[in-house]
Amino acid sequence: MSQPLLPQLTHALHHPRALPALLRTLHTRAPATSATLLSLLLSYLLNAAWLDYTLYRSLGTGGLAPGGVLGWLVHTFCLRPLAMARGREIDAKALPLADGELMGGRMTLEGLQERGTRPRTFGLMPHRQLEEGRKEGTEEYQAILAHLNHLAAHNTSLTRSLSVLEAHTAPSLQVTHAPAASRATSLSQLFLSGLHAPRSNASSFSREFAHLHAHDGSLHVVLAPQDAALLLERRWGELHRLAGVAYRGSWWPPVWLPMPISAAARWAYLHDKARKGEKAKILPPTYCLVYAPRSREEVESVKMVLNAAATFALGHPPQL
Repeated sequence: MSQPLLPQLTHALHHPRALPALLRTLHTRAPATSATLLSLLLSYLLNAAWLDYTLYRSLGTGGLAPGGVLGWLVHTFCLRPLAMARGREIDAKALPLADGELMGGRMTLEGLQERGTRPRTFGLMPHRQLEEGRKEGTEEYQAILAHLNHLAAHNTSLTRSLSVLEAHTAPSLQVTHAPAASRATSLSQLFLSGLHAPRSNASSFSREFAHLHAHDGSLHVVLAPQDAALLLERRWGELHRLAGVAYRGSWWPPVWLPMPISAAARWAYLHDKARKGEKAKILPPTYCLVYAPRSREEVESVKMVLNAAATFALGHPPQL
């Protein structure tokens, strides 16, 4: 005599290996019910995939991944498994140690005011905010673009060019890390060494450290660890969830251990690697999304963040 389904279901929940046998039993006893359940499951999965794809397309163009359905497949099945867990992107305790060479380790964002609530964000490539954005052409967007141009015009080591990390026409700031003239810290040289411009020329001395998104007015910047911590704490931005993915400190020791190792121990090797002049890959551990300003007052806060990014890239405060 066959066993009732309920005890078999309870057993399968505690012993996953018994699930195939349960499914075979269900199909044998109630083929119509099993077909209905299967169709409901497929309908749910297709609807969830369509909603996710629609949200992905709403982010606009950008990033290094292809567009359309192929881009969504890469984003969903290749990039998401590599991304840090949700919540870790706003955890300042996960960042590397402060860059002691930069202004004695002092923070350049100490005067940054708290933003308030964070906007919802989504995506990896592209990575955008879903609300409170300021598109190209708005007063706030134009003010940030003007500041990018101002920094490039007043600092000979900075260049305003098209981004090598974003598609199409995203404006960016690039720094020249020439061996003879560079005053940048060893840590900033390490972090930016994987962001050479153009991407096809690894021997280029130009390094991208900031770019502006026309889709929502947000930015991506590379900051000193101490400034990235303040950016997160004061709710002005978040880490890209692939930040540091190619660095050993992001995955070893495994971040999912019950008692995770401290950030100080996890990232301690970086400073020795930097002092040796070694190269790194994208994206650096302090690669952050800066939320779009919502007012003239907040434009000044974003300018402060850009100045801090330029300070890290140059090794000294930029000419203003």
